[in-house]
Amino acid sequence: MENDKTIQSPIMSLLRQKALLQTEYDEEKENFKRQMQAMGLPRRIRRGDAWHPVRIGRSYYNSLNQLAIEVYRTADDEIEHNFEFGKPVCFFHTDEATGSEATADKLPTGKTQAKGTAKAFDLIATGTVSYADTDRMVVVIPDKTGLAVTLQNTENVGVQLFFDETSYKLMFEALDRVIRAKGNRLAYLRDLFYSKQKAQTFSFDAIKFPWLNTAQELAVNNVLRSKDVAVVHGPPGTGKTTTLVEAIYETLKRESQVLVCAQSNMAVDWISEKLVDRGVAVLRIGNPTRVNDKMLSFTYERRFESHPDYPELWSIRKAIRQLRQNRKRGSADNWHQKVERLKSRATEIECRINAQLFGEARVIASTLVGSANHVLSGQKYTTLFIDEAAQALEAACWIAMKRASRVVLAGDHCQLPPTVKSFEAMRGGLAKTLMERIVEKKPEVVTLLKMQYRMNERIMRFSSDWFYGGMVEPAPEVKHRGILDYDEPMVWIDTSGTEAYEQFVGESFGRINKREARLTLDTLQTYFEKIGKERILEESIDVGIISPYRAQVQYLRQLIKQSDLLPSLPQAHRGEHGGRIPGTGARHRVHISRALQPGGADRFPLRPAAHERGDNACQNETRDHGQCRDSQPHGVLQETLCLCHGRRGCRRRGCRQSMNQEKWSGMTNILLHFILVFVLCASLLTVFFPFIFSSNFMTYKKFIHFPIPIFFVPFYRIAFALSLLLYLICF
Repeated sequence: MENDKTIQSPIMSLLRQKALLQTEYDEEKENFKRQMQAMGLPRRIRRGDAWHPVRIGRSYYNSLNQLAIEVYRTADDEIEHNFEFGKPVCFFHTDEATGSEATADKLPTGKTQAKGTAKAFDLIATGTVSYADTDRMVVVIPDKTGLAVTLQNTENVGVQLFFDETSYKLMFEALDRVIRAKGNRLAYLRDLFYSKQKAQTFSFDAIKFPWLNTAQELAVNNVLRSKDVAVVHGPPGTGKTTTLVEAIYETLKRESQVLVCAQSNMAVDWISEKLVDRGVAVLRIGNPTRVNDKMLSFTYERRFESHPDYPELWSIRKAIRQLRQNRKRGSADNWHQKVERLKSRATEIECRINAQLFGEARVIASTLVGSANHVLSGQKYTTLFIDEAAQALEAACWIAMKRASRVVLAGDHCQLPPTVKSFEAMRGGLAKTLMERIVEKKPEVVTLLKMQYRMNERIMRFSSDWFYGGMVEPAPEVKHRGILDYDEPMVWIDTSGTEAYEQFVGESFGRINKREARLTLDTLQTYFEKIGKERILEESIDVGIISPYRAQVQYLRQLIKQSDLLPSLPQAHRGEHGGRIPGTGARHRVHISRALQPGGADRFPLRPAAHERGDNACQNETRDHGQCRDSQPHGVLQETLCLCHGRRGCRRRGCRQSMNQEKWSGMTNILLHFILVFVLCASLLTVFFPFIFSSNFMTYKKFIHFPIPIFFVPFYRIAFALSLLLYLICF
């Protein structure tokens, strides 16, 4: 580990960080090359690192004037893939190879063939993921002539993850910038973080927040008082995100705009959504991972496209592309003049749109690496908030800190550290985060959140005693929470002697233990039999199963789909998504996720996966407390180590366990609603136009263009009364 006694200079420490990062980069790049050469295509598909074959869809230019192409997965859709926004990918073409003895050597044709396969791979192009969901992806590719057409007309095309050079490049540039800094704010923060120097603070009376507990209130006030740095240390379930949102909200009363970052896209999405719920104008740089209309509505790309000036900008860009494609020889001067005029006009419109978008936004949200986006060029902020700072490498934090005068870090360094694949780099101290360094050197800027609202006391006590010095305490409403009377909140099952052996699948794919997976589901089945089917349906009890390995997660999902576990759960919806119980309004879910998955909320290894949205799955709409404080409990709160209890009455957006049984569902009800409204409206004609249906019909024949028999008169009058009565009863 890094020895602070021998390395006193901040610059020397940063140079050491750079050397360790270079070691991590070299080893990861070498491992990637080795895996791609030695690993067959089927295995890469099973790992979620490749799609093959794929269907290439349409190509177009997005709002950022980048050439994008749609990619659809046509097989293996049950495998959880690893494609997400910002990751580099490559397109390849496969040919049937002759012979069964394939090697990893270069073939005479210039193609490479993976050992143990019968196919040779030909690299076509590289790109970057712009959007990805289950079976569809949008990839930004270089704007080369005919590249999109080549991909669309090539058979046996596949796509796989490529080595990420961009993140490392940005981190190296950030470290160099910090090392060279002299006489500016960046140099001051560098020297402050690596020394025992006291951080400066403002002096004012504490602000009261009745909806927060004492520790949360103190944390918000400490953030507001800090001139240089503040740390919000949030153990699992203590409302760290809620506190951070409140601190941002109060900071915006004193500053016009702030920058909010996190290590992962999921963490950025989560805090951005919480801010939007508070009515804060957020501009999200980069596409969100949790894609829905609400999330997309505050992305930079979507708002750029919806700007009134965008159609004009798009037409100018289209004209420039057409001029480049249809350039004629001998007209160089005139051609260059036209292109330059159009480019100048396009730049003017783009600057005007950006000025308006950034001028309206109060919060700019992005990942740490995404803060280097060119749309943020020249942007400076007084305050930078970094969520999940304990999972970010120090070099990544410096990428965003070049734009800010002070920094607020939130996270929990007692949970998972950053991902470091090189053992040598980890042993040298690369995994030591900036947040951990500040906590050690400046404990006075740290505020520990002590009240947790998620776990039964017996579950919480283990982590509190071992990692937080016994300082974390349960809230009274969750202290003794349970499902069954005299229930055990935490049960340990000894698997020794059961022949539950782990099988190594791959470095990034993890391990699989089939015997333990079956034992888990058998234990779950037994517990559900104790609860009873009626109560499960009535209270919509959700279950969270977590595993540290992706392979184990996929195997558990497969077992649930194939077995008769929980017969009340619809077969079509078993596994990740759950489903609606036929004949009821209840939802019943078995959610399986990775315990150590980056992004989201807290990653404490013993935390049940009550909800993939993370902390405070369902909070009070008006008072964001970190727990539900209404008379009726809201949302999903943890009750045992493996089980979570969903309750009625939660109507907030995002609480997918809502029990709103009054809502009509199904096409039958929609059709009935339409018929009743139609009959009601038609019947109103008897009131406003009685002459149409009078017995003296021939007298008024000139007012209508279709015959209506006289016997319709009583029908419409009776129908009016019946339809009105029925509509009032039903709706």
